[in-house]
Amino acid sequence: VYARMSRASLASLFSEKYKRGVHSFIIEKRMAKAAERLIETDDLVSNIAMQTSDMTFAAFSAAFKKFHGFTPFEYRNTFSQNRKK
Repeated sequence: VYARMSRASLASLFSEKYKRGVHSFIIEKRMAKAAERLIETDDLVSNIAMQTSDMTFAAFSAAFKKFHGFTPFEYRNTFSQNRKK
């Protein structure tokens, strides 16, 4: 099903509704899913990166740190301690 509107119009409507662009929205959702998996599973960080993004591991780590303020390893070590107790 097509929306019968231009790509620019659709992007504008999306930005209006979600207060961010499509790309930013997708990155936010991917980073949230990666953070969830880092805490809830013991999967390798490299596997989580491959499964939740289309970036190289280095790019994923940099994006994750920019988004969450921690590297994926730091995030897991900091926040998964609560899970193990």
